[in-house]
Amino acid sequence: LHLLNSAPYEYVDEIYPFIKDTLEELKKEVYDTNREDYKDLRFQFDQLDAKKEIHQNNHGQAIYLLENALRHSATGIDDSLSSLALLKDVYVRIKNIHRDLEMQYLIETKWNSRSKQAKIDLGPRKSFLFHLLGMHPESIAELRKEYNQEADKKDSTLLVNFHNDLGVFYNQEKNADSASVNLLK
Repeated sequence: LHLLNSAPYEYVDEIYPFIKDTLEELKKEVYDTNREDYKDLRFQFDQLDAKKEIHQNNHGQAIYLLENALRHSATGIDDSLSSLALLKDVYVRIKNIHRDLEMQYLIETKWNSRSKQAKIDLGPRKSFLFHLLGMHPESIAELRKEYNQEADKKDSTLLVNFHNDLGVFYNQEKNADSASVNLLK
């Protein structure tokens, strides 16, 4: 179950018909038995079901499942961060950027408490979310802050992406001089 949740849902969707019966039996046992040691398995099933709903564009159901997982079956900070990151992805898909920023804020406040081996995809950066809201000065300031926090400043791809995004943000702000300087670097 952990392996299924760590894979992108497109891969899970391909093998799901072969393991469907076994998963449904296990799921029935986990949900019918109210044992505390099954809490992690309930969380894993909630995550898997939410990913399935996201893949099928049933965003309302995905939000319900993820919020339920946060409230009732998340066993630690890593589980909470994983659910928040998936919620953030759903809110980006339905273009509810305000709720997406709220999820981003919750993730940022809990990020330093996570276990170091946790691998969580955070989705779009905060600067891009500000850009989607049309808050271009804030997106520029946030982009600079994100770039300054990056570990490897010698990464040429990171530098190119930074200047490209900065040029796009300045262009959206109708500041062509700054845009051209950054786009041509």
